[in-house]
Amino acid sequence: MVEQGAKERGLTIVRREKYTTLPAGEPEKEYTAKLLSLKESGAEVMVLYASMMREAAWVQRQYRQLGSPFKYLGSPVSQMKLTLAESKEAAEGLLAIADFVPGQSDVNKKFGEAYKKEYNEEYEPLSVWVYDALNILVEAIKTAGEDRAKIREAILALKGYQGVLGTFSFTPNGDGLHEVSVVQIEQGKPRLLKSVRVEAK
Repeated sequence: MVEQGAKERGLTIVRREKYTTLPAGEPEKEYTAKLLSLKESGAEVMVLYASMMREAAWVQRQYRQLGSPFKYLGSPVSQMKLTLAESKEAAEGLLAIADFVPGQSDVNKKFGEAYKKEYNEEYEPLSVWVYDALNILVEAIKTAGEDRAKIREAILALKGYQGVLGTFSFTPNGDGLHEVSVVQIEQGKPRLLKSVRVEAK
């Protein structure tokens, strides 16, 4: 999808590198050869679609060790709290896509305040997915009862639900959120640069 979107916007894909996600507990993986391959290809921007936080952190550190040979745009894990804690100064200034930025909406701010009051710490952004998912499930059960097929239908029929992550309006294939944000890492935290919303289809 990243490649298709790039091509639709007139960008040329000069190299594609792959890696295998490691099981938990494995030692740090070496990404330098892949990063050098991208550099040699003449790439101006690397779009890193990592799904594991520790791997995004390892790539960020090795990218910096090579002198930041091209621009970096990371997937959501690139800007998550645990990734940034591990990559530290290597993440500073990098760009990433974020599903949301803490404090981005009034609903989000209220959740953050309530969480801090209850647990005396800032929330881990991943917890918001679970919180919204459970609340959406509860709403669907209230509407449909306990029949699994009807619960699924009720979720897909949900439009305009104001969650902590944003506004949910489900499509027939189950996509609920239709907004992402571009962030830049500053002092170990994501700073919102721009939000992009597309209409649900």
